[in-house]
Amino acid sequence: MSNISSGKLKSFLNINMGLKTKIQIFIIITSLITIIPILIYFQLKSSSSLVTMAKDQLVSLREISKKRVELYFQNSMKFTAGLSKNRLIESMFISLEGSFFSDGFSVGQDLDIMTKSYNSADVEYGPRTKNIIDGYNFDNMMLVTTGGQIIFNVKNDPQHQFLGKNLISGTLAPTALAKCFKDAKDSADHSATFFADFQYYQSTDAVASFICTKHISEFDHLSEGIKAGDFIGVIITQINVNYLNSILLERSGMGESGQIFLVGSDDKLRSDMFVNQDRYNVFKSFQNNISITTASQTQAISGKTSIHEIKDINELPVISAYTPLIIMGQTWALIVEKRTSEIMDPVYTILRQIIVNAAIVLIVVMIIAYFFGKSIIDPILHVSKTLNKSSKELSVASEELNDASNKLSSSSNQQAAATQESVAAMQEMASMINQTAEFSHKSKDISDTVKNMTNEGDKIMRNMVDSMTDINKENENMRGMVDVIKDISKKTTIINDIVFKTQLLSFNASIEAARAGQHGKGFAVVAEEVGKLANMSGNASREIYTLLENSQKKVNEAVKSTEETVKRGQDVTNKAQAIFRQIADNISLINEQIQRIVEATNEQNKGVQQTESALKQLDDAAKGNSEVAVRAQNNSTQLQKAKNELNAIINTLNYIVLGNTRLVKDTNIEHETKDTLNSSYVDPQLLNGIVAKKDSLNDDDFEKMV
Repeated sequence: MSNISSGKLKSFLNINMGLKTKIQIFIIITSLITIIPILIYFQLKSSSSLVTMAKDQLVSLREISKKRVELYFQNSMKFTAGLSKNRLIESMFISLEGSFFSDGFSVGQDLDIMTKSYNSADVEYGPRTKNIIDGYNFDNMMLVTTGGQIIFNVKNDPQHQFLGKNLISGTLAPTALAKCFKDAKDSADHSATFFADFQYYQSTDAVASFICTKHISEFDHLSEGIKAGDFIGVIITQINVNYLNSILLERSGMGESGQIFLVGSDDKLRSDMFVNQDRYNVFKSFQNNISITTASQTQAISGKTSIHEIKDINELPVISAYTPLIIMGQTWALIVEKRTSEIMDPVYTILRQIIVNAAIVLIVVMIIAYFFGKSIIDPILHVSKTLNKSSKELSVASEELNDASNKLSSSSNQQAAATQESVAAMQEMASMINQTAEFSHKSKDISDTVKNMTNEGDKIMRNMVDSMTDINKENENMRGMVDVIKDISKKTTIINDIVFKTQLLSFNASIEAARAGQHGKGFAVVAEEVGKLANMSGNASREIYTLLENSQKKVNEAVKSTEETVKRGQDVTNKAQAIFRQIADNISLINEQIQRIVEATNEQNKGVQQTESALKQLDDAAKGNSEVAVRAQNNSTQLQKAKNELNAIINTLNYIVLGNTRLVKDTNIEHETKDTLNSSYVDPQLLNGIVAKKDSLNDDDFEKMV
């Protein structure tokens, strides 16, 4: 199946597409082969680089955030521990606890202790303590008596309403805050701090975290029964969640989806998340019991630090950097993550721009390919068109040469036939002359005995009259031979004209062969041989013409001599008839005349022999001309074959350049064209269809295809 598809594709590429189209497709495919790997390489390389950069950035943010959070809690613990040595705090414990008991309150239960005295104390201590918590980035500060009664609260808004609550037996007893108080109270280390992790407090409808430390009296307060070194209460500071969020919600380098957040070992948030903050914040995480369970949180709580690609709580791919954060014995997970799509967005943006630029470049390449292919194909088409025109001219010249060869052959055959007839006539004339010579010898013998044979004189005279009549007839035949020689001379002139035209055609063919270049070398050799044969024919024709002129002169002389002899014979006969009775007396004169007749006959016989020899040479020349004509005809056939091969080359060139296009309109070259195209890997079945349609194409079709 693949072989069939490959064959069809090969046939399609070889026939249905021209060289210009192939060049354009080749350039475009080459450009795509260059651009696509670049895009893939850029995608892979830039993606890898961006992911690496993003991971480095997230790790850096993770470490910075970890240090800032740790520093905040370290400072918070340090500042809380420092408050235990603050004299203002000691004074507040003494003053507020005195007001508590003076107003008739007792420890052990939750109380509303906001009395007039407490209001005045709040007015006195509130601004000063508020400056303390603001300076230390605390959210609130409380003072708790040794009996667990909260006697001072910096902030008294609903979310911080702890004043009057008892941490031992009140509603807050089961809370982390109460445990923190108890740990601080029971601690033997007076400078120790204890931590109450985040928890939802229903009484304030808020999530809070606290640091607790015990306060030891620095001075004696004998009026209150307190001596220096006595435990007088616990100082509790509240962690500022908003400040913690301000540290972790810093947006520098985080983009749109980057976020840093804290998760406790209980899977609850310790800071707000930036993404979907309305849902994922500290308050709702505890109030609505929303757990944040991811691979990063699990790994960090187990004490591992790393970075990986996971799906976040929204099932979206993110790169997440995590590390454990130990806060006063509590293990939290510090997580820094950013969505992969945002990290890769610059790659996609640049990739889209590169694709647009690549498309523009591809369009430019297509335009360049079009003009480049055109610049290559147009000269080839021009050469093909010129070769096609030369092929037509060569075809015309070949046909003219073939016609001339046929005419030369026909004329040579006619000349040979006429020469043979002339030779036969001359042989017959020679025979008559020999008979005349023999009769003359007999006449001489008779003249010797004429005296004794006067009675036979009349008979002899009649014979002489008959002989004279035959001689006149022979003279007429001789004149006919002169006419034949003249006709032969005219034919010779025609041969000369044919030779001249043949030479001219040979010269023109040599010029056309030179124009054809490498393809015309074989034809040039043929043209040269034709020219040589034409020269040989011209030389032979001139020799024949010379011989014919000589033959004509000889025949004219013989005719003239015979006419004179006949005239003299007639005179003699007339005289013999007139003076027949004086024959005997004039026999000597008759003998002289007979002797002259014998001599003239001998001369005439020699002339006839020479004429016969010339006619034989003329016959040989005619045969030579016939052979030349045959060779010229063979050369014309070879020329026609060369023209067919040239047409086949033109067709192949047209197929290579234009694809499925016009064939040269010559049915004689169909076989050669098929062979040539088959050698160029053209599908024979497709070729048969094209060759069958080639006669329907004309020059206009060719121009349109060009």
